[in-house]
Amino acid sequence: VVDREKAGRLGLTAYDIGKTIQTMVKGTQELTKFRQGGKEYDIAVRAQPGDREWIEAIKQIDLIARDDKVVPLVDIAAVRSTLGPSQINRDDRQRSVTVEASTDERALSEIVEDVEQRLSEVEWPAGYGYEIGGSEEDRREAFAGMGIALVLGILLIYMILAAQFESFVHPFTIMLAIPLEVIGVVIALLLTNLAISIMVMLGILMLTGIVVSNSILLVQMINLLRERGYELREAIIEGGTLRLRPILMTAIATLFAMIPLALGLRAGSEMWQPLAIAVIGGLFTSTFLTLFVVPVAYSLNEQFANWLRRLVGLAA
Repeated sequence: VVDREKAGRLGLTAYDIGKTIQTMVKGTQELTKFRQGGKEYDIAVRAQPGDREWIEAIKQIDLIARDDKVVPLVDIAAVRSTLGPSQINRDDRQRSVTVEASTDERALSEIVEDVEQRLSEVEWPAGYGYEIGGSEEDRREAFAGMGIALVLGILLIYMILAAQFESFVHPFTIMLAIPLEVIGVVIALLLTNLAISIMVMLGILMLTGIVVSNSILLVQMINLLRERGYELREAIIEGGTLRLRPILMTAIATLFAMIPLALGLRAGSEMWQPLAIAVIGGLFTSTFLTLFVVPVAYSLNEQFANWLRRLVGLAA
C-alpha cells in the first residue's frame, strides 16, 4: 500500500513501484535480449530466490528515486499479506471480469436468452452490471449489418424497377416474390432444426436477386403482350405460359447446385449448409407461388387502376 505523498516527494509513482516489484519477484523479459547468429533470445531478469521468497526481503527492495537516490520499499509503502486480483481488466474505463463459456447442441440465441433471464433476476450491487459479448455481440452486429444491407437492396431494386417499368405500382407486384421466399426459408429451417444465422441471412440476400429476376421475366412478358393488344386475362395466361420454362430452368439449376452444400458431405461444408438449405427452401416456395401470386396481384392492380381512371373521368 503506497504512501503516495512520500512517493511523490521522491519522484516515484505507483506504476514505477509496482513495475520494480514485479521485475524483482516475477521477472521480466523486456530489459534485454541475447543475439547470436542472426537470432534473438529473450533474457528473463529476476532477483535471486533469497531476495524474493520472504516478505522481509520484499520490504527491502531498493527503489531508484529522484537524483538516483536509493530508497527501500518499506520507507514509502506498507507491505502486508492479503488477497487481490493478479490482473485488472478494464472496459470503457470500468473494471470488468470476463466469464467465458462454449456452446454445444443449442443455438447461441437460445442460450443467451436463458442467461439474460437468469441475470435479470440477480440483485446487482450499486455500480455493478453486465453485458453479453463475444460471439453474441458479433452476431448482433452482423445481423444489424445484414438487415441494413437487405433494406438498402430492396430500396435499390424498387428504384431500378420503377425506372425500368416507368411505374410505381408494378415494382410492388414484382417484389411480392420477396416475402414468398421468406416463407420457404422459415419452413426449411424448421424442418432441419436450424436457427437463423449469418449464413441464412446471406442466403436470403442472394435469393432476393434470383426470385425478383423470375418475377421480372413474368411481368415484363405480360406488359409486352398487353402492348401487342392482348386483353388482360389473355396476356396473363399467355405470359405465364411463355415464361414458365425459363423460370423453372433457373430455379431447378440453382436448386441442384445447392443440394451438395445442403447435404454437407464434405469436410468444412457445415459452414455453408444453412445458406444452401435457406436457398433451397426459399427458391422452392417462391418459384411456384410467384407463378400464381404475381399474376393475380398484377390483375388486381390493373383492375384497380382502371377503376381509379374511370372514377377520375366521372369526376372530371
